[in-house]
Amino acid sequence: MEKYFKELYLKDDPISGESDYYIDNNLTIPYNGTVIDKDGDIIIWKFEVRNGKRTSLKYIYYSNGKIEQINECRGNVTFGVSKEFEEKGNLRSVSIVWNNDYLKISI
Repeated sequence: MEKYFKELYLKDDPISGESDYYIDNNLTIPYNGTVIDKDGDIIIWKFEVRNGKRTSLKYIYYSNGKIEQINECRGNVTFGVSKEFEEKGNLRSVSIVWNNDYLKISI
């Protein structure tokens, strides 16, 4: 299932500082599926949500449609590897992220 960001209801997650995603305005049914945000026809970002929390990979795009950044997420927290790309598509940096903190950046 895929939903636009504006179609979902949000509740602040006090642990991660991010938002939990719900399909009802009473915030009782957590969303499971893909969340996307667009500017017109251009995707700005997308990620998977399980039980209302960001999980798996988050993709952020340039306005030309190329990938700007890919982050690994677990339970609304960025963990693992983060890759940043130049607007032309070349890899710019690779970082290791733990609890939203960038521990190492390689360029």
